[in-house]
Amino acid sequence: MGASAGTTMADGVGWPILLATFVALALVGAVVRLVGVAVVRLVGSRLPAPAPPTTGPQDVDAATIVRMRRQAQRSVDDVERSLGAAQARGCPVGDLPSMVACLASTGRQLDDELRLAEAEPDAELRWIWTTYLADQLHEHRAECAALRRTVRRLELADGPNHLARAGDPLATEMEAGPAWGAPYGRRI
Repeated sequence: MGASAGTTMADGVGWPILLATFVALALVGAVVRLVGVAVVRLVGSRLPAPAPPTTGPQDVDAATIVRMRRQAQRSVDDVERSLGAAQARGCPVGDLPSMVACLASTGRQLDDELRLAEAEPDAELRWIWTTYLADQLHEHRAECAALRRTVRRLELADGPNHLARAGDPLATEMEAGPAWGAPYGRRI
């Protein structure tokens, strides 16, 4: 009777503990799922470049590829124009021309690969290739924008000094004017 009463007692205490453990694990699992869904949504909303729009199951239309090629060319043109304007103003640009040349080379390579993807007859391979190139294009555009921001900061940082350098000779001339006026009979 003692052995059977002890087993019944253990079974009576064990079931609530087992049930509480099961409920706790289910609750932890539900919280992990909710947090995981929230993290996936958060990360998914911050993805840099979504896959290009498709016209069918795993196919990319030609207009999308042409648009991607134009974006690559426009990014390179913008950064080259920005650097050219900074150089025309006499801003110190250091090694930025070599960086622009590298970005231009990368842009040409992206354009060549997009042209090949456009000519690809297999729709699924074209979709995979274009999706990969969309990520590369997004990264290239971000690098071009960062370089344009750097050039702009250089222009802004050099602006007041450039004006001061231009004003120094003028100030010297104005100071020297009265001294030169006496010997030359006020013709100055």
